[in-house]
Amino acid sequence: GKEEPSTDEPTPDPEPEEPDTPVVPDEPVSESDVPGNMLVNGNFATGSLSGWENLYNRCTTSIVEGYNSTYGLQVTTPNAWDMVRQKVNVDTNTDYELSIWAKAGSSMTLLVKDGGDTTNIAQISLGAGSEWTKYSVTFNTGDNTSIYVGMMAGQTGGSAIVDDISLEK
Repeated sequence: GKEEPSTDEPTPDPEPEEPDTPVVPDEPVSESDVPGNMLVNGNFATGSLSGWENLYNRCTTSIVEGYNSTYGLQVTTPNAWDMVRQKVNVDTNTDYELSIWAKAGSSMTLLVKDGGDTTNIAQISLGAGSEWTKYSVTFNTGDNTSIYVGMMAGQTGGSAIVDDISLEK
C-alpha cells in the first residue's frame, strides 16, 4: 500500500525560556521620581521640601493638597530674589521643556538661571488665579552645564501653590 502524506504540521521546538532576572535599578526609585523628569521631588510626593533649597531661608513653605489631590508646595516669598530652588546638571546647547501646575495667589515666577546664579535663561510668569493652570516654556541651555530652577516673586513678594514641576529633554 501507499503511505498517505502526513497532514500533521511539524511541531516547532519550544522557545528557550529566559531565566527570570530581576531588574535592579541604578538608584532607588521613590514616588517622587517621575521617569523623564530631571528634578528631584518635583511633585512633592515625599511630603517635604527634599531636593529643594529655601534660599536665605526667607520663604515660607508648607506641604498642602496639590494638583490631582496629591501633595503640592505652598510657597510665599516676602521679597524679590527670595527663592525656593533646585540645581540641576544639564547638557550644553540642548533644548529642555520646563512645566509646572500652579494656583497662584499673587504673581509668581518660575525662573531658570545659569548654574553660576548670574543670568536668567527662561521664566514662566504664573498669573494670579484660583484655578489650577499648567504653564510651560522651552529653552536652550547654551554653554551651561548646570542650571537653577526656582519659584520667586517680584519686589512685593508673592504666593502660590505649585505641583508637578518637570524638567525634560
